[in-house]
Amino acid sequence: MRRRALKCGFAVVAAVAAMSLASPAQAMPTSDIGPRAGMKKGAWQGTSTNWDRTFNYGKVTFTVGRGVITDFTIEGVSISGCGNYMNIFVPELTVKGRDITGTYQPIPDVGVFITVAARFAGGKVRGTFTQGPDCRGSGRFTASPA
Repeated sequence: MRRRALKCGFAVVAAVAAMSLASPAQAMPTSDIGPRAGMKKGAWQGTSTNWDRTFNYGKVTFTVGRGVITDFTIEGVSISGCGNYMNIFVPELTVKGRDITGTYQPIPDVGVFITVAARFAGGKVRGTFTQGPDCRGSGRFTASPA
């Protein structure tokens, strides 16, 4: 009895798949879809805060391409150890599934690293960033398509 139900289910799935392939008008447009997670290609923008969300930093901007995020920028992050405020910039982040990660060393052979970790869900990107250890700054950010 169980085998018959599985065969019937497979036949229905195969028929639906064949019908969707036969009708190109119903195919999903792939020009709007970004990396595997379903992120829209193009410009994104958002906001950033410190860890406990008591202070707002500047805006977050980046561009989503095919499997990568480029020109990730957070404006006006308060930095301890190297001055008052600076912009965080990472030229490229990788996208694997719904996870977005990247580490960038702005000046080679200097002990400053910028690390970004985020996740795409519900049409938005939410994540964290840290800069350190010499010039320390960190916080959270959210972004959505511009």
